[in-house]
Amino acid sequence: MPESPPLSKILGNVTHELKTPLHSMLAVTQLLLSESDGPLNDEQRRQVSMIMRNGEQLLELITSLLQYTNLESRTQKPKPERFSSKLLFEEIIQVLQPLAQRQQIRLEATLEQCPERFVTDRTLLRLIAMNLLTNALKFSPPGSVLSFYAAAGQGDILIVEVADSGIGIPPELQKTIFSEFYQVENSESRRFGGVGLGLSLVRSAVDVLGGKIELKSEENQGSLFRIHLPALLLPERRVYLRSSDPGTILALEIALAAHDCELIQGPSAERVGLVILDCRSREELSALKQEYPNIQTLGLLPNTIISGSEVGDVGLLAKPFDVGELSRRVLSLLDER
Repeated sequence: MPESPPLSKILGNVTHELKTPLHSMLAVTQLLLSESDGPLNDEQRRQVSMIMRNGEQLLELITSLLQYTNLESRTQKPKPERFSSKLLFEEIIQVLQPLAQRQQIRLEATLEQCPERFVTDRTLLRLIAMNLLTNALKFSPPGSVLSFYAAAGQGDILIVEVADSGIGIPPELQKTIFSEFYQVENSESRRFGGVGLGLSLVRSAVDVLGGKIELKSEENQGSLFRIHLPALLLPERRVYLRSSDPGTILALEIALAAHDCELIQGPSAERVGLVILDCRSREELSALKQEYPNIQTLGLLPNTIISGSEVGDVGLLAKPFDVGELSRRVLSLLDER
């Protein structure tokens, strides 16, 4: 009898499938509210607006569950890359501004000291910022200010702060709000909606990134969440190439230029993540693998000696090759280490 898939995978598949029809429903509802097909009377607008609000709440619940199952199914190892954290935060603020305006909340961002280039897991950093902000928006009253701050700290640290003036969190509950499916108060939870996963997701992502969370809050006085994230180490992005063909060398330089990879040439490979051999025979490739048994290898072989069954082998690439395919193979092998 085949083994049943884990519950997290089932839940992930189900929530993913639920999003498609829900997006369609919300699109049609938005179209009705735009009155492009004709005006609505007051009662119709009230009813359609109710459908819209409940649909958005359902989408939020599904998104939280999907994020939860995705994080649970990860190997709990971050995927570091160097990117502009400032640009990432600007995109998140831009996405959330319409929601804040609709709730009559002023969303302010201070990013002048945010590092342009920072090494961390982009997906997890986005998850942290999005969930902190959407959680704060949920509990902020109309007419209030929600502040987002990100800056470089001492010792290659990224500091992220979200401050609101919402309902606040009593001291006796501040240690439990990061628990899965926990909500501060049943009555408040029902009033504000949510499934109680947002802060749990933040905590899990921060843990994976080796960071820490600080919380300052008083009941009815708002909350301040402060995240400290250390810069991660990039995996070895040095690629050693053994080739005398100028065309191959140029193609690899182009393929690596946009991916923080360094091309190394010379008599031997030191501190590299991948060895590439431009060769004419399988014997040459076998000798290379014996020379570097603990390093990923990629053989560039004439297409006349690669069989059809080997076309999908990530460690072999037929010449002449496409530069885009070369780039995909190199990155795939580097990420496998």
